[in-house]
Amino acid sequence: SSGINAEYGGYKGTRDYTVTGKSCQMWNSTHPHDHEDGLTEESNYCRNPGNSKAKPWCYTNDPDTEWEYCDVPACVWDRDCIVGKGRNYRGTVRQTRGGKNCQNWQSDFPHPHSYHASGYASKGIGDHTYCRNPDSQATAWCYTTNLFVRWDYCGIPSCTTETYSYYDQS
Repeated sequence: SSGINAEYGGYKGTRDYTVTGKSCQMWNSTHPHDHEDGLTEESNYCRNPGNSKAKPWCYTNDPDTEWEYCDVPACVWDRDCIVGKGRNYRGTVRQTRGGKNCQNWQSDFPHPHSYHASGYASKGIGDHTYCRNPDSQATAWCYTTNLFVRWDYCGIPSCTTETYSYYDQS
């Protein structure tokens, strides 16, 4: 994917300039800026080695500016559609495939459960009603606000290159 996920970690695209338009220095070069970040890639593409900064960045070819962030497009996969079983889905669908509203994950009403943010924040669980898949079910799901339907799968489309570009086109 050419985009980045919510954590900005694994960007592998070819953006080679910063937010202010400065060209990026080659990672395997120490000119004009000497560095020891362990990245020896033979490119000048924006990266975030070791997730050391908030998002992808690069050393610049401007001797007066050591480094700057890059404006990298956000990945829409696992935001607008589901990849695989949706374990990393972080979109905002909040209804089941049958049209039932989702219960807030922090609430135990009307359905008590054990999936609260304290133990499942890394799975996308929090103070919201969005569909998630914290336990590797077939796809994203949620508890419902309907007293007679404890939970159901959400009808989120699967990501395919035919139906979804990897990243925002804006």
